[in-house]
Amino acid sequence: MYWLGKGVILEQALVQYTMKRAIEFGFSPVSTPELVKSSVIEKCGFRPRPSTSTSDTNEGLIGEGAGAEPSQVYVIESGNSENDIDAGSSSEDPLCLIGTSEIPLTAMYSDEVLSCYDASKAQNMVRDARNSYGTNCVPEHQGEKEASSFDAMVASEIPDSRWFGKGQEYFEMFKGHLKANFMLESCAVSDAKRKPTSAAAAAAATSSSSGKPQVLPVAMVGISKCYRSEAGSRGKDTKGLYRLHNFQKLELVIISDTATSQKALDFIVSFEKVLFEELGLAIRILNMPTAELGASSYCKFDIEATFPARTSG
Repeated sequence: MYWLGKGVILEQALVQYTMKRAIEFGFSPVSTPELVKSSVIEKCGFRPRPSTSTSDTNEGLIGEGAGAEPSQVYVIESGNSENDIDAGSSSEDPLCLIGTSEIPLTAMYSDEVLSCYDASKAQNMVRDARNSYGTNCVPEHQGEKEASSFDAMVASEIPDSRWFGKGQEYFEMFKGHLKANFMLESCAVSDAKRKPTSAAAAAAATSSSSGKPQVLPVAMVGISKCYRSEAGSRGKDTKGLYRLHNFQKLELVIISDTATSQKALDFIVSFEKVLFEELGLAIRILNMPTAELGASSYCKFDIEATFPARTSG
């Protein structure tokens, strides 16, 4: 579909607003690729469910079992050209368009071992970020430096928010660590263009050579185009802006240890709740039954909003 005029402005405004809010909550922004191998999609749990009326299972993203729901994944047909081979694509593991940036976000850390959170080391990282941000790591615009206060960013909480579950407990526990991750990533990129500083050293101690944080928890907000075929029953209602085959989306992902994973989920739901309430939407939060959980899920909350224009009857 096409966005025109003020529709374009509205979409971009919502993207920027959500990204700004996510950063204030401690999520680091990531722009993800939109092509991944089918094996990556399957390992992330995005696989069509078998039908409830049969025991048949799917045979893959392309060859589905007789009792399976249709796949929602677009598969890129390979011509077996040299470019396909260089990209790592093959008929056995073809490239696919992502349905959500959650897939490449989790794939970023698929072959890595991350360190557990250490409160004493986290305090040192926050201190280094506070000392460096606003001096060595400020952005440059037309030759002028625009400094911001790290303390002000850490304190940019939502006093009127109504937290979900143990989301606030999680935020209070890790807010300095998460925001220091974002600050030190920015410093590492900035310092690569200038001279080494203490911020670069601090970032190197807690990040990989690619600049990714290596200490749990890691909170990311990914932005990408998403593609879904909306095949089968999901395609029965595709009018207007509902059930689009291609759309822009921001996705929240936290890589956490087992002990704090439920609190991390509550924190994500808290962010979504605050966001929707600030936009003036009436919502309800549903704790989904096991039949509605994907292959990679053990707990799932769905948020539904009321849209008068979609009311039937």
